[in-house]
Amino acid sequence: DTDVGCCEVEVIGWGSGGMAEPLPLDIIENLWVTQLETKLSTTKVVYNKAFITLTNRVKKLESQIKQKRSRAINHSSYEEGPSVHIEDSPKQGRIIEEMDKDEDINLRSSTKDKGKGIMQETELPKKLKKKEMIQLSLDEELAQKLYAKDLAKEEARQEQERYNLEKALELQRQIYQRKENVPKGDQAKEIDWNDPQVLR
Repeated sequence: DTDVGCCEVEVIGWGSGGMAEPLPLDIIENLWVTQLETKLSTTKVVYNKAFITLTNRVKKLESQIKQKRSRAINHSSYEEGPSVHIEDSPKQGRIIEEMDKDEDINLRSSTKDKGKGIMQETELPKKLKKKEMIQLSLDEELAQKLYAKDLAKEEARQEQERYNLEKALELQRQIYQRKENVPKGDQAKEIDWNDPQVLR
């Protein structure tokens, strides 16, 4: 195998004169096209994975923002029934009589928040939103810079591959032309290998 830049050119056998028989140009072009197609597909897969991870991260951050906004103060209230003290029964009796006279008093015990609940501190939504938006914009800028950098590298690599292919095709044409210029017959006996014109 002969490595010419980006593509490998396989030498098919040896002629009777010791010269390598070149591959036809259409085979070289087909090999190069398939190689570029595979590199393009792998590049697409890599960028697709990066895009998916970034979109998943954005969705996760958005859901966290929604959860923090909707989260209210969670508390558990302990229901306590009315307490009756036996010691204060004369006072208690007076209170009950007063309650019986007043028709507006409800005898059910209502639960009151006695401050025993678990309070979770929540930050202001605007501050969270600003921080999250700043982080998202920084992530987006970083992703765009990385994409532009990778795209520039890929374009430079493809340009180098095009240049190498053109050189390989030109060398292949020259080899093919030289082979055509050599007279037919027993080439090993007729060629003077010490002649600089032959070796050029």
